[in-house]
Amino acid sequence: DEPIGNRRINMLFSQCLQLNHNGQYELVVGKDRTLVQVEDTPYVVTGVALTPEGDFIISLNDNSEETLAPETLTIGDGHVLYCTVKERTFSARFLRHAYYQLAEYIDEQPRGAAYVLRVRQGTYQILPKSKLPNDK
Repeated sequence: DEPIGNRRINMLFSQCLQLNHNGQYELVVGKDRTLVQVEDTPYVVTGVALTPEGDFIISLNDNSEETLAPETLTIGDGHVLYCTVKERTFSARFLRHAYYQLAEYIDEQPRGAAYVLRVRQGTYQILPKSKLPNDK
Protein backbone atom coordinates (compact mmCIF):
# COMPACT_ATOMS: atom_id res chain seq x y z
CA ASP A 1 0.00 0.00 0.00
CA GLU A 2 3.00 2.33 0.03
CA PRO A 3 5.09 3.66 -2.85
CA ILE A 4 8.51 2.11 -3.34
CA GLY A 5 10.99 4.68 -2.03
CA ASN A 6 14.23 2.90 -2.86
CA ARG A 7 15.19 3.76 -6.46
CA ARG A 8 17.10 0.50 -7.11
CA ILE A 9 14.25 -1.66 -5.81
CA ASN A 10 11.79 0.41 -7.83
CA MET A 11 13.93 -0.22 -10.95
CA LEU A 12 14.07 -3.96 -10.26
CA PHE A 13 10.32 -4.13 -9.78
CA SER A 14 9.71 -2.12 -12.98
CA GLN A 15 11.83 -4.61 -14.90
CA CYS A 16 10.04 -7.62 -13.38
CA LEU A 17 6.44 -6.43 -13.79
CA GLN A 18 4.08 -8.68 -15.74
CA LEU A 19 0.38 -8.80 -16.49
CA ASN A 20 -1.10 -12.19 -15.63
CA HIS A 21 -3.89 -14.01 -17.49
CA ASN A 22 -6.49 -12.40 -15.16
CA GLY A 23 -5.33 -8.89 -16.09
CA GLN A 24 -3.66 -8.37 -12.70
CA TYR A 25 -0.20 -6.93 -12.22
CA GLU A 26 2.38 -9.17 -10.63
CA LEU A 27 6.08 -9.04 -9.90
CA VAL A 28 7.98 -12.09 -11.07
CA VAL A 29 11.49 -12.41 -9.66
CA GLY A 30 12.96 -15.83 -10.35
CA LYS A 31 10.38 -18.36 -9.13
CA ASP A 32 8.69 -15.86 -6.81
CA ARG A 33 5.45 -14.15 -7.84
CA THR A 34 3.35 -11.62 -6.01
CA LEU A 35 0.36 -9.51 -7.00
CA VAL A 36 0.86 -5.75 -6.85
CA GLN A 37 -1.53 -2.83 -7.03
CA VAL A 38 -0.74 -0.09 -9.56
CA GLU A 39 -2.37 3.24 -8.78
CA ASP A 40 -2.17 5.03 -12.15
CA THR A 41 0.25 3.39 -14.59
CA PRO A 42 2.98 0.80 -14.13
CA TYR A 43 5.40 2.83 -16.27
CA VAL A 44 6.22 6.48 -16.82
CA VAL A 45 7.77 8.13 -19.85
CA THR A 46 10.85 10.03 -18.69
CA GLY A 47 12.06 11.40 -22.03
CA VAL A 48 11.26 11.78 -25.73
CA ALA A 49 13.66 12.07 -28.67
CA LEU A 50 12.91 12.53 -32.37
CA THR A 51 14.93 10.34 -34.75
CA PRO A 52 16.12 11.57 -38.18
CA GLU A 53 13.53 9.20 -39.69
CA GLY A 54 10.74 11.05 -37.87
CA ASP A 55 9.96 8.49 -35.17
CA PHE A 56 9.73 9.36 -31.49
CA ILE A 57 11.83 7.27 -29.13
CA ILE A 58 10.52 7.26 -25.57
CA SER A 59 12.58 6.48 -22.48
CA LEU A 60 10.83 4.68 -19.63
CA ASN A 61 11.44 4.53 -15.89
CA ASP A 62 12.88 1.00 -16.19
CA ASN A 63 15.76 2.40 -18.32
CA SER A 64 14.34 0.92 -21.52
CA GLU A 65 13.62 2.77 -24.74
CA GLU A 66 11.12 2.06 -27.47
CA THR A 67 9.45 3.68 -30.43
CA LEU A 68 6.31 5.59 -29.50
CA ALA A 69 3.12 4.17 -31.04
CA PRO A 70 1.46 7.56 -31.73
CA GLU A 71 -1.97 6.02 -32.26
CA THR A 72 -1.96 4.98 -28.58
CA LEU A 73 -1.61 8.54 -27.22
CA THR A 74 -4.46 9.69 -24.98
CA ILE A 75 -5.14 12.66 -22.73
CA GLY A 76 -6.37 12.06 -19.20
CA ASP A 77 -7.64 14.33 -16.44
CA GLY A 78 -5.61 17.49 -16.00
CA HIS A 79 -4.22 17.16 -19.56
CA VAL A 80 -1.96 14.28 -18.50
CA LEU A 81 -0.59 12.47 -21.53
CA TYR A 82 -0.57 8.64 -21.73
CA CYS A 83 0.47 5.98 -24.23
CA THR A 84 0.86 2.22 -24.28
CA VAL A 85 4.25 0.52 -24.05
CA LYS A 86 5.89 -2.91 -23.91
CA GLU A 87 4.25 -4.23 -27.07
CA ARG A 88 1.06 -2.36 -26.15
CA THR A 89 0.64 -4.36 -22.96
CA PHE A 90 0.99 -1.58 -20.37
CA SER A 91 -0.12 2.00 -19.97
CA ALA A 92 2.49 4.70 -19.34
CA ARG A 93 2.08 8.28 -18.10
CA PHE A 94 4.29 11.06 -19.43
CA LEU A 95 6.27 12.93 -16.80
CA ARG A 96 6.18 16.70 -17.20
CA HIS A 97 9.62 16.92 -18.85
CA ALA A 98 8.73 14.24 -21.43
CA TYR A 99 5.34 15.86 -22.02
CA TYR A 100 6.99 19.16 -22.91
CA GLN A 101 9.46 17.41 -25.21
CA LEU A 102 6.55 15.95 -27.20
CA ALA A 103 4.26 18.99 -26.87
CA GLU A 104 6.14 20.98 -29.51
CA TYR A 105 4.77 18.48 -32.06
CA ILE A 106 1.18 18.60 -30.78
CA ASP A 107 -1.39 20.98 -32.26
CA GLU A 108 -4.81 21.88 -30.95
CA GLN A 109 -7.56 21.56 -33.52
CA PRO A 110 -9.97 24.43 -34.20
CA ARG A 111 -12.49 25.07 -31.43
CA GLY A 112 -10.46 22.94 -29.01
CA ALA A 113 -12.19 19.78 -30.18
CA ALA A 114 -9.08 17.62 -30.25
CA TYR A 115 -5.31 17.49 -30.27
CA VAL A 116 -3.13 15.92 -32.94
CA LEU A 117 0.48 14.80 -32.99
CA ARG A 118 2.37 15.87 -36.12
CA VAL A 119 4.75 13.26 -37.48
CA ARG A 120 6.49 12.84 -40.81
CA GLN A 121 3.83 10.36 -41.94
CA GLY A 122 0.95 12.74 -41.14
CA THR A 123 -1.04 13.38 -37.97
CA TYR A 124 -2.51 11.24 -35.21
CA GLN A 125 -5.51 12.35 -33.19
CA ILE A 126 -5.01 12.21 -29.43
CA LEU A 127 -8.23 10.97 -27.85
CA PRO A 128 -9.44 11.52 -24.30
CA LYS A 129 -8.42 8.52 -22.18
CA SER A 130 -12.03 7.63 -21.35
CA LYS A 131 -12.92 7.20 -25.06
CA LEU A 132 -10.53 4.36 -25.78
CA PRO A 133 -12.02 0.91 -26.25
CA ASN A 134 -10.79 -1.63 -23.71
CA ASP A 135 -9.11 1.09 -21.64
CA LYS A 136 -7.70 -0.31 -18.40
